[in-house]
Amino acid sequence: MFKPWFILLILLSLCILSSCKPHEKKYYSIREYKAELRPILYNIVNTGILTYDTAYYYIKHQTTDKELIKLSQCEHPLIRAHALILMLKRPSFDQEKLINEHLGDTAVITVDWGEFGIGYQQVSDLVLEKGEWEDSTAKAKTINLVITRHNQLLAAYNILDELKPEPSYYPMIREMAERTYYQGGEEYGKIGFADYRHNIMACYALAAYKKPGDVLLIIKQLEKHMWRWTNDAFNLMREFPDEKYLGLLEEYYDQYFYSRLCNDHYSFEDISSFIETVAVYKNNRSAEILSVILKRNPLISCRPMILDADKFLVNTVYEAVKKNPSAAYKEIQPVARNYKEGETLKMVKGDGIDPDRKKRKLRW
Repeated sequence: MFKPWFILLILLSLCILSSCKPHEKKYYSIREYKAELRPILYNIVNTGILTYDTAYYYIKHQTTDKELIKLSQCEHPLIRAHALILMLKRPSFDQEKLINEHLGDTAVITVDWGEFGIGYQQVSDLVLEKGEWEDSTAKAKTINLVITRHNQLLAAYNILDELKPEPSYYPMIREMAERTYYQGGEEYGKIGFADYRHNIMACYALAAYKKPGDVLLIIKQLEKHMWRWTNDAFNLMREFPDEKYLGLLEEYYDQYFYSRLCNDHYSFEDISSFIETVAVYKNNRSAEILSVILKRNPLISCRPMILDADKFLVNTVYEAVKKNPSAAYKEIQPVARNYKEGETLKMVKGDGIDPDRKKRKLRW
């Protein structure tokens, strides 16, 4: 009679020898699919991009539900992506179940974004983008899974602006705000994963909890990405003001304000957002920044990419201090108002000629 422990040992050894892993997901190679489908699958892999071509439409029209399920378990992520998109379009599949079961597919694929060129997405991000939910309860269940178990997904960052500061999500959102990807020793967004914009989104969501201990973390992230601040950064400091942010705003004015204003005529929205953000602080430091903008002579010394940029600047300061009345601004508002009165603001592109040039110079 063999003892129980000896039998268990034999069974365990057999399991290891046969690569028995109880929870391991089965992935299929292309050679395991039916012969007429294999050339199509090789074509998808060789093309290397998710696009709506002949291969896509062949799979759409020539495969059964059972075959699509098997394709969604292929070892090649592009083939999985094709299958999953088509499964999401078929009413025979439970979309919510399908989405939730594939949140862990973090393989990055190349996607055809039409007129925007190509992009890179994790398969699970693509599934979330293409998926639909029956109601808000079903969607909330998926959101909970994404935030608590799969918050490295871009979808996790993109959904943050829909969430209220739920206490149970706080540790995850703080983790998302701190997360940084490195590649080749350099810090930048790993293709298909979160980058600096997503860090700022997470910082915004973190700021909504209004925990003083988070301000230094937020400052660290804002300072790291100061040269590329956009509305996301300014909205954070405007909607959740803290005097510690004033140092960053002063530094931004000194280093980047005029270079953005002069060299990028698409930056006026960000410049306006900066001025509106400074104005909400209503103290001597914010007044100093706004005052320096108005007292600068000339107001804009670089070649303006936009005609009437100086008037735009003064108008923005005037509206900002009017919206945020404060004794600290008592000397600013009259200056801005006097400049503004009688002026007609006309924002149009410049003609590309520097004011100090008498004629154009030829360029290739």
